Amino acid sequence: MNRKEAILELAQVYSNYAIYPKKRFIDNTALRVFQRTHSENHYAHEIEFLLQNQKDESDRLGADLPWWGKKYFTLDKGTRVFIISQDSLSEDAGSIAFYMNLMNESVMDTNSYNNYIHNNRLERFASWGMAKNYLIECGIDLDFAFVTDARKVYPRDTMKFKQFISEQKRKTLRDDSYVYGFQKDLLNLNVKESKELLVSEINFCKPDLIITLGEVGFHYLHREIPLTPVLKQSNTTVPILAEDVIVKRDFIAAPFPGKKNETFIPPYTTNSINTIRRNLRCIN
Repeated sequence: MNRKEAILELAQVYSNYAIYPKKRFIDNTALRVFQRTHSENHYAHEIEFLLQNQKDESDRLGADLPWWGKKYFTLDKGTRVFIISQDSLSEDAGSIAFYMNLMNESVMDTNSYNNYIHNNRLERFASWGMAKNYLIECGIDLDFAFVTDARKVYPRDTMKFKQFISEQKRKTLRDDSYVYGFQKDLLNLNVKESKELLVSEINFCKPDLIITLGEVGFHYLHREIPLTPVLKQSNTTVPILAEDVIVKRDFIAAPFPGKKNETFIPPYTTNSINTIRRNLRCIN
């Protein structure tokens, strides 16, 4: 199976959930801006194979798009790492998980990122530089990484809620992204379908290593214990309790890279980084 065939097949995993409606990917969304500014990038081309098989419209809020490195869907030898992030709380479809498309551009440092976001009037992921540095410290080869969002499927009719929030934005002096993010986070995420879709992604992608960043993905795969005690341990590897995951038996728990996250400090970060690096050495 070549890269195009693999991504077309991956597209079918998402299509029934209607979380990437094609008509919402308008010119000013993060994806379309990236396709204009980095037209030669592998992701700028390959994401179209995924989108062409999605529904035109949906009554759900859109989720962040997954991102994959240029070698993930190839026969090249390498350790394939599946990273489960958390929703950026952007308004709708069109954003890319973790802004990974920019993170994998070697010339894009934090200052360049801030300028890029400002100049293109995009919503800002404030901890982008922190997240990039963390992944580098982990020793992950981003060419072999697949990054997806844990918060995926929102209830039906949430587009009406979005219209309400847009009206509230115009009436407030607070930061727009904070207002929207706070409100969107209060929505009743469809946990059952979000978990179901995540499991399907994992089984399709067949990773060598799974990493959860933050609590949402962690609790999808392991609900018996809280995250923080795991992060205090020198080995943050945890067994997968989601019965439908058939390609892996365990995953690595890690804190979500964020300035306001109380667990994104040593020893939590150190423990997860060391666990990831040990596993990468063992696989290689």
